[in-house]
Amino acid sequence: MSVNPPITTIMPGGITNAQIDNFWAKTNGRFPDPTRYVEIFEDFMRFDAAEFDLSVNTGSPSVAIFNGKGGILQLTNSAADNDNQFIQAEADTAAFEPGRETWLEIRASLSDANLSDMVAGLQPQNADPLNENNGVWFEKLSGDNTVFLVTALGGVRNTLELGEMEDDTFFTLGYYYDGVNPGIQGYFNNNFVGIVPGSDQPTAVDLTPIFGVQNGEAVAKALRLDYILLCMER
Repeated sequence: MSVNPPITTIMPGGITNAQIDNFWAKTNGRFPDPTRYVEIFEDFMRFDAAEFDLSVNTGSPSVAIFNGKGGILQLTNSAADNDNQFIQAEADTAAFEPGRETWLEIRASLSDANLSDMVAGLQPQNADPLNENNGVWFEKLSGDNTVFLVTALGGVRNTLELGEMEDDTFFTLGYYYDGVNPGIQGYFNNNFVGIVPGSDQPTAVDLTPIFGVQNGEAVAKALRLDYILLCMER
């Protein structure tokens, strides 16, 4: 006899029946207090280009709201090999701090999960997101369906393999920093995968949300984003 898994319930006072390794169990019901946490939640019901830096691109990319429940942002490249676009916030408004928790989660899909590069997460504002030296982000390189959680500090990178992506299939990527113990915890489709080995948090670096896609061949590739959530303890 099969038994359906229990439904996660969040009750008053932050009490929850979520499994301890579940990404959202780490929040303990504390997100609603804006005086304790800085929260950036972009659901892409609309897109205002004035709120983002769109200058990092090659070719003639496009950005548009795609049909779908809750709003979906679609980044589409032009069709030359290595054409790309990377969108970032206008200022570095995020940072890792000792003793302060940080959560980040995205839900996204790629038109081609193999022959495209993807970056999504926190980096300093920069013109070359695929070769950044500081930050914590998700990265998938062309020729491989595997997506990694990357931590970088002063050019020293550490990575954790999270899972395999498929064409035009939405996936959820998350990470959590508890502010105390070394390492960033990685999640794939809301399931705990592991901790980035030997990772150091870039606590002396100001960061910004950044996301984008690059072609791995002379065919236009697209990245679709359902939402981005960043929450930092003040």
